[in-house]
Amino acid sequence: MLLSILGAAGGVGREVVRLALAEGHEVRALVRDKERLTISHERLMVVEGDATEAAVVASALAEADAVVYALGVSKRSAADTGRRAMEHVLAAMCTVGITRLVAINGAATQVAGDAPAWQARLAAALARRLLPDVVADKQAEADVLAASGGGLAWTMVRPPRLVDGPPRGGYRLSDDAPGLTTRAIRRADVGRALVDLTVGGGHERQAPYLTY
Repeated sequence: MLLSILGAAGGVGREVVRLALAEGHEVRALVRDKERLTISHERLMVVEGDATEAAVVASALAEADAVVYALGVSKRSAADTGRRAMEHVLAAMCTVGITRLVAINGAATQVAGDAPAWQARLAAALARRLLPDVVADKQAEADVLAASGGGLAWTMVRPPRLVDGPPRGGYRLSDDAPGLTTRAIRRADVGRALVDLTVGGGHERQAPYLTY
């Protein structure tokens, strides 16, 4: 498969690139700065540009079989970065006929049908208080994705706090929202989940939480 990966130079994005290449896939990686992606491979094409620009996203998605959206948003990001990037991704996918999208969001993001326990509601409220702009942008991004047409087979995973380190394995996808005491998940395992879902399918038009 040819996988287009947005946010490929980030902590999770690099893991997705590495795993996809190791499994024999072709990868087109969209990054803001080529110097941040230190992976090199004959099946890796790097596209440098801003994911909030429609033409850049269209170039990164050209001829792809599936898209992995690993774009991160931080306190330093411009307003509406996630929302605008997601809108451009969905438009480009519609234009070229790509139907599979796997994206990462955050555990504080809400989607229809959620029924979190009080511990999870407390954790989400704390995240919204500490990072209001980040959570608001990721929520808007999730809303755009959830409102997309029925022909798109998207999956949005929602992990708790991310940490570095070698893969632990044994990740779990479920409707159980993580609380304050939920163990942080390693970026390597998040990358593993994203690749598994992109290549193997499953959880279409769902937003499972990703934990151990």
